[in-house]
Amino acid sequence: FGESASGVQVTGVAVVLVYAWPYVAPFLFAIFLAAVIDPYVHRLHTATGLRRGPAVLIVLSVFLVLCLGGLTLVIANLIVELERLLVHVPDYSALVTARVDAVAAKMRQLFAGLPQPLNDVFRFDSEEAARAVTSVVRNAVGGLKAAPQAVFFIIVSGLATYFVSRDRHVLWGAVLNI
Repeated sequence: FGESASGVQVTGVAVVLVYAWPYVAPFLFAIFLAAVIDPYVHRLHTATGLRRGPAVLIVLSVFLVLCLGGLTLVIANLIVELERLLVHVPDYSALVTARVDAVAAKMRQLFAGLPQPLNDVFRFDSEEAARAVTSVVRNAVGGLKAAPQAVFFIIVSGLATYFVSRDRHVLWGAVLNI
């Protein structure tokens, strides 16, 4: 009986986490980020005599500026490389199409004697390839539509990190009392 009760509890926790994940994730990330910046906050706090709140604000600001700066560099380089690729896509497309057509012609010759169901397996469907490319583009656009959610995630995580890091002793004491 004890094993089935713990299984139900684990299942219950898993279901709650799946449905609550969008709401819980920023706070879990904030706890992780607070743990990462804590040694630097402690050093700044003890070295300068600043109160913990301003020390957290300074360290968190520097950390976020460095991370966002790095992310900006990566995105800028990615855009440049994608623009270079975009210039050469027609050349690559023609080359790939010619090679796929040549391979498809050889495959049709090679498997022409197979019975009908097996013969269909080795056919190249250009409409299906076009649907796949369309699907990739739709997914990319969907990813871009998620940008406002990412900004919200970063803002909530940043605020939560500040409060978790600033009041870590009070929060830890409350957890221990529970």
